[in-house]
Amino acid sequence: MMSSKVRTRRSVALAAIATASLFVLSGCFPLVHWAEHAQGIPDESSPDNDAPDTAPDGAEMLEANGQSATGRVPADGAETVHFQLTERSAVVLGAYSPDGGDLQMSLEGEGVSEFVDDAFPNIEAFSFNQELGSFDPTIAHVLEAGTYQVDLTTYSSASADFVLELRTGTQTISPGDELSVDWEADQAAILIVDLQTGSEVLETSNASGDPKVWVSIPSMGLRDYDDDGGESLNALVEFSDSRFGGGDATEAVVIVRDYDPSSSGSAQVSLR
Repeated sequence: MMSSKVRTRRSVALAAIATASLFVLSGCFPLVHWAEHAQGIPDESSPDNDAPDTAPDGAEMLEANGQSATGRVPADGAETVHFQLTERSAVVLGAYSPDGGDLQMSLEGEGVSEFVDDAFPNIEAFSFNQELGSFDPTIAHVLEAGTYQVDLTTYSSASADFVLELRTGTQTISPGDELSVDWEADQAAILIVDLQTGSEVLETSNASGDPKVWVSIPSMGLRDYDDDGGESLNALVEFSDSRFGGGDATEAVVIVRDYDPSSSGSAQVSLR
């Protein structure tokens, strides 16, 4: 059961999130920024982990786009797994606790050091999309080839079960490109978006179903999504909008899946 201190923290966070969400865009779902405490930007309270160049002998390895890593975070401790990339990739990590624990996640490695407690809105690219809540951590980055370390802890320092998944993609879309993407149920297509001006527009078309798009710009501490901002049920992202960088973004991770997380599908994705 949560302590009164935790309940107070949650009430404040949810109030802030609700305030930030009180607007509606014509033809699409609201787009919202992370709550400040959930930006995943490292601070002095973040775990100080230096990922090695190679995983330690006997380390648990997390397979990209494969099976989930499961286990239990010990009380006042951390559960550590590693993963390796053989090429530059868009990477999405997510975790949830089947027994309701409040998980935190850190990612350490080549060019990245990020800590996330409560991510909002949550990125949905996992087999447990429908289980994710606002207190579960998700991370999205473009990462270089190398070895990376993921540490799972809990906010209350209590033990908790966890399910952790890694999704990756190597396709890159640049201005003028159009790509065909597809995804399986409870998964997503994951792209690297290479921006030249930061004012580009990304749009889906010829979709089977109802595509939904998430955008993560870690260098700016931003994540947002669009559902029906384009024609009919298609998604549209204008990077010149302040919610998506306002013309300052140079690189982003884009996640595409169906509005119904249990549906597989496909779409054309263009960047202009």
